Amino acid sequence: MDIKCPNCGNNLVEIIYGMPTSEIIEKVNNKELYVGDYEESNNSLKYHCYFCNRNYYDNLKEYTSDNAPYPPFLTKDIIEIYKESKKYYRIKQNKG
Repeated sequence: MDIKCPNCGNNLVEIIYGMPTSEIIEKVNNKELYVGDYEESNNSLKYHCYFCNRNYYDNLKEYTSDNAPYPPFLTKDIIEIYKESKKYYRIKQNKG
C-alpha cells in the first residue's frame, strides 16, 4: 500500500535513521528511502516526499485536517489571524 503525501498526493517514502548500508544507499538513489539523522528519537520524522521535499511525522491524519496546507505546529488562532490579514490586505488593495 502506497502512502500519499498530504501536500501533493505523490508517494511518500520511509525515513531511515542510522548509518546507511550500501543497500540503503542504492534505495535512496532510486528514491525508495530517505536518510535522516544518525540517531532516531521519539519525535523523529517518519516519511519524506521527494516531489515537494517535505517531511512528515507518523500521524498523517494531522496533516489532512482543516489546517492543511498549514504546518501542523501552527495553532488555529495563528491560522485565523493569518486568514484575516489576507482578507484585510485584499480589501485594502481593492479600495486602492
